[in-house]
Amino acid sequence: IAIGQAHCLDDPRMREVLVAIADWKMDEEQFLNTKGLSGWSRLSAEAQALVTASYLYYQEGEFPSSDLVSLTPPSLLAGVDKKGGAL
Repeated sequence: IAIGQAHCLDDPRMREVLVAIADWKMDEEQFLNTKGLSGWSRLSAEAQALVTASYLYYQEGEFPSSDLVSLTPPSLLAGVDKKGGAL
């Protein structure tokens, strides 16, 4: 739901689509229904591509491209100094 930030609080159409994509393990029927929701077109092209890639991964085993999913894990201690305080 982080994709939609706080939009779902005020907008029932966005809430509907964000709840639909919260379970990334969609079957074809769920995916097509989700794409048909009125809030779908309000997602960014990148968010739509990520949802589509996730659907394809769970249905066909096709891992999303590195354009969508970084192959490098994030740093474990970003933004923390050696004494434990925030930078």
